[in-house]
Amino acid sequence: VLRQVPYQYQQRDRLRSDAVQLIRSCHTLVPQTGNFSGNGRSVTLFYLYGVLPITYSGNTYNIPVTIYFDPPYPRQPPRCFVTPTAGMALKSQHPNVDQGGMVYLPYLSSWSESSSTLPELVRLLTFAFGEQPPVYSTAAAGAGARFSG
Repeated sequence: VLRQVPYQYQQRDRLRSDAVQLIRSCHTLVPQTGNFSGNGRSVTLFYLYGVLPITYSGNTYNIPVTIYFDPPYPRQPPRCFVTPTAGMALKSQHPNVDQGGMVYLPYLSSWSESSSTLPELVRLLTFAFGEQPPVYSTAAAGAGARFSG
């Protein structure tokens, strides 16, 4: 998939290099491409999908995420989403995740093409989600772990 980064990315080599660097340190993210439509047009985007393992209250949980790279990347930061799977729901009023799952971090809003990195972004996501998980289990009591708080 990394060899098939869509043509509209002006800095394909940088995107490939950054993705490889991240995947080497975070084996739980998988590169993919997909067609997305909106505003009367369609575009093929490169993205990473998988889970970020976090530690919360002494237990390890996997937070499902999707990291989208719009063609201006790396001039523009990636868009990060928490993407709950079956049996999960987004916590309301999470300090870093809106009701649509979009992630907000100061690191993203101050993204710099020359100094920001994907491994640092994932480290900060993992830290923020470990402080306050953005999802909770909707499974029946006793069927799975529940986050509290």
